[in-house]
Amino acid sequence: MKKNEDIYKEFFKDKYFDFSIVLDNIVNPGEAFYLGGINENNDSLQNVREKSIYDNFKRIYEHFPKGKYFGQFGFDHVHQKDIIDYMYNKGRFGVYLNSEDSPVKGKVLSIKYGYKDCYCMEMDYNSEEWVVYEEEVLGHRINDMNIIDKYLDKDFTLFKLNGKRSPFAQELYFVESPDGGVTTDYFQYVLIIKDSKGATPIEPRVKY
Repeated sequence: MKKNEDIYKEFFKDKYFDFSIVLDNIVNPGEAFYLGGINENNDSLQNVREKSIYDNFKRIYEHFPKGKYFGQFGFDHVHQKDIIDYMYNKGRFGVYLNSEDSPVKGKVLSIKYGYKDCYCMEMDYNSEEWVVYEEEVLGHRINDMNIIDKYLDKDFTLFKLNGKRSPFAQELYFVESPDGGVTTDYFQYVLIIKDSKGATPIEPRVKY
């Protein structure tokens, strides 16, 4: 397609962008997953994936009218500053969004998810059985949950961390980072989900 771009554009017309970005996202996992997680630049699977998410965003941002964008990702992707994690040595999606070449640098708001007494259901592919796991709490520093525990009286609670006199704008909670800083350097809001049970699997499960 890259060698014959004009032909493809003529054929797909206003659908060319949709086709090309879907095709790229079929190809990208090949580099991220099927090459053993390492490419010629010695990038880990996670680094290849994060950069691909960012490249997709830039293409979408340039293609569609400008405005406010909302994206929903797992909480590891939304950090705007790197934390201690051996799998990510070149930045997460949120870090890329605030990088120097980003079209939205300085305009990013991250909302991180956290859990209290929640469970998730996942397939154990060794036994082919569904297993219920306790969901992760917010971040690595579990004791930090004490600072917000008394406010968790609903199933969903949204906390604004970057308000006036906020302790989260003055200290580092929920995060372990070699670069230090304060919580709001990493994310600015947090949504705590409480008392959510594991999902019920759909039966019968398709076997491949």
